[in-house]
Amino acid sequence: MIARFQIVSAIWCWLIPVVLTHGLPAEYPIQPVSHTAVQISNNSFWAPRMKMVREKTIWHNFNQCEQTGRIRNFEKAGGMMEGCYEGLRFNDSDVYKVVEGAAYILAGSKDPRLDQYLDELIAKFAAAQQDDGYLYTVMTVPHEPGKPVKGVGKERWIHERESHELYVVGHLYEAAAAHYEATGKRNLLDVAIKSADLVASEFGPGKRRVPPGHQQIEIGLVRLYEVTGNRKYLEMAKFFLDVRGHAYDGRRLYGAYFQDHKPIREQDEAVGHAVRATYQYMAMADVAVLTDDQELIQVLDRLWQNVAEKKLYITGGIGGGAGEGFSAEYIMPNTRAYNETCSSIANILWNWRMFLIHGDAKYMDIVERTTYNSFLSGYGMSGDRFFYPNKLATVDGRGRSPWFPCACCPPNVVRFIPQIPSFIYSVKRDSIYASFYTDSTATVEIQENFVELVQRTNYPWDGDIKIVLNPEKSAKFTLMLRIPGWVNRPISTDLYTYIDQADDTVAVTVNGERINATPLKGYLPITRRWNEGDTVRLELPMPIRRVVANEKVKTNRGLVALTRGPMVYCAEGPDNGGWVHGIVIPGDAEFKAEHRKSLLGGVGIITGRVRQVSYTSAKWDTSVNPHELIAIPYYAWAHRGNAPMRVWLAQDQQVAWPKPTDTLAGRSKITSSEKNRWTTTAALNDQILPRNSSDHEVPDFLWQQVRQQPVGAGELEGNLQEEKIIAVTQWVQYEFPEATTISSSSVYWADRSGSRFRIPKSYQLLYRRDGRWIPLGSEKTLTAKADMMNTFTFNPVTTDALRLQASFSRNTTGGILEWSIQ
Repeated sequence: MIARFQIVSAIWCWLIPVVLTHGLPAEYPIQPVSHTAVQISNNSFWAPRMKMVREKTIWHNFNQCEQTGRIRNFEKAGGMMEGCYEGLRFNDSDVYKVVEGAAYILAGSKDPRLDQYLDELIAKFAAAQQDDGYLYTVMTVPHEPGKPVKGVGKERWIHERESHELYVVGHLYEAAAAHYEATGKRNLLDVAIKSADLVASEFGPGKRRVPPGHQQIEIGLVRLYEVTGNRKYLEMAKFFLDVRGHAYDGRRLYGAYFQDHKPIREQDEAVGHAVRATYQYMAMADVAVLTDDQELIQVLDRLWQNVAEKKLYITGGIGGGAGEGFSAEYIMPNTRAYNETCSSIANILWNWRMFLIHGDAKYMDIVERTTYNSFLSGYGMSGDRFFYPNKLATVDGRGRSPWFPCACCPPNVVRFIPQIPSFIYSVKRDSIYASFYTDSTATVEIQENFVELVQRTNYPWDGDIKIVLNPEKSAKFTLMLRIPGWVNRPISTDLYTYIDQADDTVAVTVNGERINATPLKGYLPITRRWNEGDTVRLELPMPIRRVVANEKVKTNRGLVALTRGPMVYCAEGPDNGGWVHGIVIPGDAEFKAEHRKSLLGGVGIITGRVRQVSYTSAKWDTSVNPHELIAIPYYAWAHRGNAPMRVWLAQDQQVAWPKPTDTLAGRSKITSSEKNRWTTTAALNDQILPRNSSDHEVPDFLWQQVRQQPVGAGELEGNLQEEKIIAVTQWVQYEFPEATTISSSSVYWADRSGSRFRIPKSYQLLYRRDGRWIPLGSEKTLTAKADMMNTFTFNPVTTDALRLQASFSRNTTGGILEWSIQ
């Protein structure tokens, strides 16, 4: 025992810088125990994922940065090679994020190959940096003639709403701080300091008073302050927050999408781009604790309450609106959910900060839920495939991608997973908080005493958790044991509720003796004199629970989700006969949990006898049959090819989407005049009937808006100008496998209030005969009404194709949610 702690003490001096900072200011009331002081056991849930990041994902990311020109841009800017800029304007940031992830890896384990690669890469950064500290390769590398990169101007800083100049260097600063803490080397830190000094000379009171269009530099500046002690960087971070929402010097505000619609201290609703917003909230938390700004903490409390009460997905994801943004309150679509992997990570790190401020388990409940569900869905099990958005339902399935043109998510995965061990333990004076459960061993310093904590558990598949405490010397302190909120309710607000009764008895023992302490903010305090070998056992009930959403969430009315422990489950096609949208969960259904080692790398599944609704004819007749449900953890979907998936399942057949049957429309080839790239022609004949014409849950077919290009658009703002939409006639057609006799057509029109997708002025049906299109009836006899099937019956005709042609008013276009023929 003594020998072990002599070893710990010997290396502790090397660990202290990382333990105290680890990306968070030391002024937080509760301090996390660094990932470098925690060893994840080989048989834990997280061990294979952390190993995958170290051995495969990090190099996959660097290889992609090389192949896509991101690293070549630095070489061109540094005079190492010639050529034009490649990619999107903010691509430098992806490289910096991978470097930050690599630094976290080096902080936890030696890797000479990775260390050498970083030094070579940092040399390219230094070469690309201009003498005054400016570093943004899209502004220093020439653009391809006639093809200027969108979103940047000819001069520095003049197009900050779109340019991402400050966003990108913010990631540089975070990477530099992490690299310095991990290696002690100043090569990247000096580059970052030189850049930050330039920013400080250009922005601030009496200088440029504009905020970044995309928040991030604020977090990076705080990190630089933490590693350098130079308060100038903290003051700059505070400036960029405080200037937001103020029209200084006649500046035009960016608007709510950029969180620049009002000063941050007046903001009380999470709006706009979800990643921008949560990066801002992270920075607000850092600045608040460093400056003891209680008012700013109260603002964060209001914003958190708004998200947790009205805008948080059951998976912990955020961002249900268009353009990667927050939706309005209680608007959380499933098939169109955004839930970007980056926003999930930012939501986790924001809630982590809120816990470190307040010591309340409700924040760690969201950290846990989001980590195991929305975030982990974005990281494929192969280590080299990713999701950008993470939907909660899909009809035709989706595959992860190895990379994206806007590749923010894969590098964010690399820099996030190595930090997960930091969620496990934290310290406040004489208390150790145990917040995140996974098989592990950690060494924690508390009151000049070292305590080894050995955690043995099969969590999240099992609720039995054992923690053995081995203090270097016997001492009195408090172990704060988190009782997960999912034991009693899905989250701490009324956004989601359990509808079934289940045993929620939590048992806690110390050395076999029952503990009956009163929980404090979701933590069970155990105060005693601890000796070597003292064993705490936490037994959490893990029944399968049914969850319903608040009635205000219209998309989930009549639907139910299945959870067990921290895991949200989904039904996927390969386990359920290829179709999941017709599954109905009756009130008396019984479920059981089991672990299948042979499935998806070993997962806990839920099985039960439920029902499946199916169409039996083209006339929308249905049958209801027994069905053996297999539900898998949500994070594990999309690993067996493209297939339907659904989290929220029907409670009765009225809201189910019955399994399709064979129809003429289903066997037809579809062509159209112009298809909107965000929609699919498959929606025309998928046999999914909408609730109404504005139903955003069902797949849709929308025609592209026909634009008349603007003339003489300004160089900077041309991409943002409104383009004129002209009146147009659009068409879509079915081509049959063979000539067939038909006598009716039914169309369910899309009609999106507040958008340009509206009911047509008129439409016409035409059938093909001998290569000619012949009208069926007239436009006056064909009705186009919302919220119903518009059925037109005609004298039977034999044809090999049917065309629907729609005419729209000026500045509008339209679409179809379902089109059947008989």
